[in-house]
Amino acid sequence: MSIIGIIASQRQTNQIKKEIEKQNIKVEIVCINSRSIENVKNIKFEILIIQDSLEKLKEKQEHIRKMLIEAKYVLLNTDQSIKEEIFKDIDIKILTYGLKRKATITLSSIEESQVIISIQRAFKNLEGKIIEQQEIPIEVIKKSTKNLYNCLIKIAIIKFSNVKNR
Repeated sequence: MSIIGIIASQRQTNQIKKEIEKQNIKVEIVCINSRSIENVKNIKFEILIIQDSLEKLKEKQEHIRKMLIEAKYVLLNTDQSIKEEIFKDIDIKILTYGLKRKATITLSSIEESQVIISIQRAFKNLEGKIIEQQEIPIEVIKKSTKNLYNCLIKIAIIKFSNVKNR
């Protein structure tokens, strides 16, 4: 079972957990925020998702760097401003997601009841299988910005876990 750390609010992490549970994916999702970082600093995450700004955790940068060094992949929200020095001298595979056009995983279309998520560049999942460029339609109940990010994160986790989307 993969362990995925998400730097986000507890509420958003719980929403993502619920979405992943609906897909029947066997992963453990751990929230990383200012309250939880001391308790999770020694966990080795396969995937580290940076949704929120790292400024909220600036006093804990050494913990974040350790997590980055030990992770296999980092999913980075391109819509957040992140100082590049945290990645200095760390050899890690970074995939980007967000609402910007250059992100690896982004939205190509927003309609009334669904969004179309676009994987713009191929990448390897945790098993080494290549995930090709593709578009994935997803039903959306509420079109809030948080829900759009949750959809992007959910698809990334599904693709990394090598599970067919239903």
